[in-house]
Amino acid sequence: MRKLLLTLILLAFSTVMFAQTLRNGSDKGLNLRSEPSTNASVLTSIPPNAKVTVVDTSNSEWTKVKYDGKTGYVASKYLSEENNPNRSNNNSNNNNNSSAKNNNSSSSSKSSSSNSNGVDYNTGIGVRLGNWESGLTVKHFFKGNAAIEGIISSGWLHRGTRITGLYEVQKPLGGNGFYWFWGVGAHVGFYNERYWNYNNDCKDGRYWHKGQWYPCDGGTRTTLGIDGIIGLEYKFPQAPFTLGIDFKPSIDLLGWGRHYGDGAFTTRYVF
Repeated sequence: MRKLLLTLILLAFSTVMFAQTLRNGSDKGLNLRSEPSTNASVLTSIPPNAKVTVVDTSNSEWTKVKYDGKTGYVASKYLSEENNPNRSNNNSNNNNNSSAKNNNSSSSSKSSSSNSNGVDYNTGIGVRLGNWESGLTVKHFFKGNAAIEGIISSGWLHRGTRITGLYEVQKPLGGNGFYWFWGVGAHVGFYNERYWNYNNDCKDGRYWHKGQWYPCDGGTRTTLGIDGIIGLEYKFPQAPFTLGIDFKPSIDLLGWGRHYGDGAFTTRYVF
């Protein structure tokens, strides 16, 4: 399991890790539509030379992009990797008022581009199934490609609950719905004071496990620690669901004083 996770992580780092960015190469505003069709509704208009983040290029005539927090389709023939020189020349011939307006438009375009996270959803709710812990997870993008994730889980070996908060950065991995992400955070846990007693071999109110005596009916213990996470995620193009795999190491700074390397699968409903 851990070898598979490490292999996938290494592959992720050896592949292109940033989303492709293109520009509106036309002299006019480019319509961002809800579907790959000229009959589809217009979500917004993309100004000339404004940057967009490519999400999917599987359709040769239409490219799925993200702009100004909206995801939709634009005609592929109007996208370009370079500035439109005609647009630049026109700007140089405008009067001061027009130049000021264009500068404001340019600033707005850059701001919109910086707010486009390249991720095809805003919030995801689901379950995380790990080799040490499993539970509920909520992930929300609050600025650009930055997200916060909250996990409420229970451990396999300890009776109790752990609450984890993570700050994450997520970026497209070659397009077509694949992403990679990393993050850091912290946790607090509330556990019974013993491991699971698999053999039910209590003697005099205690049992021996891994070189240590544990009470059969121990009290609770609170732990505090730090966490890291790195993983891969896939967003289904025609359905509001994701599948992910991650590796989340953690260290208890208070309490048990233990460290874990928790690999897990995650599925979420996204919107």
